[in-house]
Amino acid sequence: MLVPAMKFASVLMWSYVAVLALVWLRSVARQHRSEHIGHFLELMAGLVPISCAVVILVLVGGVVGLPSVVGILFVFLPAGVAVALHLEVRRIETAPPALHRLRALISVGLAAVILYGRGGL
Repeated sequence: MLVPAMKFASVLMWSYVAVLALVWLRSVARQHRSEHIGHFLELMAGLVPISCAVVILVLVGGVVGLPSVVGILFVFLPAGVAVALHLEVRRIETAPPALHRLRALISVGLAAVILYGRGGL
């Protein structure tokens, strides 16, 4: 039961990352060209702590002997990328809460299509 739940959470998070990446690219494309590098650096500044946390999680899991550290990694990595992208998108643009809900619904729909195309969980 845990493996299908982790697979669903991972696909859902990667779907949300895909939607937010498109939103971020569109938002940055609307900005002046001289600001593109700054936006990229801000995004990387949000991703570096998440990458470090993932590496620490894997190392501690290996030392302690956690059996499902790879499974946990499949959820934490996309969730961390989604958080970093979400924070950066909210910093760049001001969107109403309804638009954030729409993006989340699009992510759920995309995850459902991916899982259906792959034969389910």
